[in-house]
Amino acid sequence: MSKELESLARLEKQLDEQIAKINPEVALSLREAQADVSANPQEDSCQEIVAVITLVQKQLAEQHAKARAFVQGERQSMGFDHELTWLKQCLEMDGVSTTNERENLLKAIRSQSEEGGGQQVDLSSAETQNAGLSTFELPDEQLHSSSHVEAARCARLMQILAYGGWCPATNSIDEYLEVDLGEERRILGLSLQGRVPCTSEWMQTRDLLQLALAEVSDRLPTSEKVFRRPPVRLVHDVGVTVAHEKRCFGSGPEGWEVPPEFLSYNELSREQKVAFFEELISRTRAAWPDEDIELALTPQDILSGKNCEESNKFLQLLAYLALSVPGSRGAHGLSSVTPQWTAAWKMQCFTQAAGWKWVGSYPGLMFRGMLMH
Repeated sequence: MSKELESLARLEKQLDEQIAKINPEVALSLREAQADVSANPQEDSCQEIVAVITLVQKQLAEQHAKARAFVQGERQSMGFDHELTWLKQCLEMDGVSTTNERENLLKAIRSQSEEGGGQQVDLSSAETQNAGLSTFELPDEQLHSSSHVEAARCARLMQILAYGGWCPATNSIDEYLEVDLGEERRILGLSLQGRVPCTSEWMQTRDLLQLALAEVSDRLPTSEKVFRRPPVRLVHDVGVTVAHEKRCFGSGPEGWEVPPEFLSYNELSREQKVAFFEELISRTRAAWPDEDIELALTPQDILSGKNCEESNKFLQLLAYLALSVPGSRGAHGLSSVTPQWTAAWKMQCFTQAAGWKWVGSYPGLMFRGMLMH
């Protein structure tokens, strides 16, 4: 019977892992489709796409619930009445000090015994639910932070939005990220995801350019088709804006100002385009002297429409140049373009009855974060 239990546990874990991967992707597609409807309210095709994705989302939830019910039913059919009765007696009579975990386990066993006439207790019957960060059920307005408030909305598990995550401005215990769940809920576990500033994903490119070039955002493209294969004109114009108009590479002997003959795209020869992109790529690589920037891109790639992932990464780096303050680029904060990870963290929870309380005794239990390999 232990083999059957192991098999059921493995299947349930695989199911939950697959659903956890699929749901955020479907949720992101729905969000994109809803944005298209807002931008093009008269387009019936946009509304049809929203309807289809909404249906897919609903069917996924229904199938997941059915599959979990089947697995739990199989587990119950094996029957563990005697074992659970013995476990209940041990918990009640062993004389060990009561803890929240022990009390919750006892409540689950007693409740099932009262309601089910002594039938098998399914200790996993209280179905766990995603808190809604990865699926956008928690809106951006419910994410707050002590610094870099504009990036708090990017703190979503399994999503790559704009800044690729949130990070504090300083390495200080006073920094925090706050998630408002909207109601009191029991938290069973937490997953952490590092910040990935540059992913080569087209949606991140679009979001970053919208932030970096806000003054001309109404003239920037938004469609997937454009960013999956960035046009030469787009790369040139973004480069000119960053280097010439915003002077992100500085001026003087150490800086770079775009020569006048490179400013107008329509007047450039192929040789001039190659020269402009060569200098722009070189300057961008050197803009973060303390970080190891990997950018496998050549002017020929841009001109031929090849190596589009690296072209997207290039555009993302240019966006970060425009967003960062000269002299502040480095391994900390939003100006960093290399992955960041949480090394250690503490947590506070708020309830109406008790207010803010540390998890663990004061001044809070220190949890180990992630290690970068």
